Amino acid sequence: TQCNITASTGAGISFRLFAKGSFVDNTVTLTRGSVGIDVDEGSNPVCDSNVISSGANVGIRVHDQGLGRFCSNEVVDHHHGAAVEVDGASSVQFVKNVVKNNKLGLLVVNGGGGVFEQNTFSTNQQHGVLILDTSDPTLTGSTVYGNGGVGIQVSGNASIKDNDVSSNEGVGIVLSACCTAESHGGQGDGQGPEIHNNRVYNNVAGGMFCMPGAGGNASGNKISKHVGPGVEASGAGQTQFSENTIQDGQSVGVLCGHHCSGFVFNENYIANNRIGVEIVCFSNPLLVENKV
Repeated sequence: TQCNITASTGAGISFRLFAKGSFVDNTVTLTRGSVGIDVDEGSNPVCDSNVISSGANVGIRVHDQGLGRFCSNEVVDHHHGAAVEVDGASSVQFVKNVVKNNKLGLLVVNGGGGVFEQNTFSTNQQHGVLILDTSDPTLTGSTVYGNGGVGIQVSGNASIKDNDVSSNEGVGIVLSACCTAESHGGQGDGQGPEIHNNRVYNNVAGGMFCMPGAGGNASGNKISKHVGPGVEASGAGQTQFSENTIQDGQSVGVLCGHHCSGFVFNENYIANNRIGVEIVCFSNPLLVENKV
């Protein structure tokens, strides 16, 4: 505890091969190091109240079935990679951390998972949160704002609920083609991420965007004050939108474009946008019992 670790190469601290231990109230400053805190293969440390900053490729990396609890850490100023990376079927508990001023906030990839709760991902150069392929984390109660790219981009079977996503330069939430959709030639099969009860507002490129092949369900979200479309769906997919509020946007509330098909919009409230719903370019969505 209360150590000041300064290094130019390598890791600040490494937990390897089923290691445990507590790393609390320390400062890790790396000028050209690879990783601030590195956790692999069954290791399960407790890392609380640390400051990890400056220059490393990754601030915290958990990989190869690593575990761990990370609470109340500050991860800042990593300009070469993700501030936090969880991959290789690893699973973490990541609570009340501040992740800001990095190239990329959080990256979960290659089957990574865990619970990410009450964190702040802000003012990163690219995305606030990026969840790819078969990863299945839960992101809840977190604040994602002021990032230079997308607020949250998600595929796999992740759960995104009760978050505040605002003032990002890109779209607030992007649903990528999930692995189940890709295995069906880009046709979604209804599986995929669960996007519920998020507040998505003041995002420049739009509130929510579904890429071709996206699946999953989005319900109870409040999407507002978007510059781009409130919700945009493109190509073939099977995302279900139900009971969302999409309002007060400078553009269209719901845009179905570029051969949009398979998407279902049910019982949404779409109000006070420049255009309520716009369907273009050979699109064929299903809209049922919406209030526009």
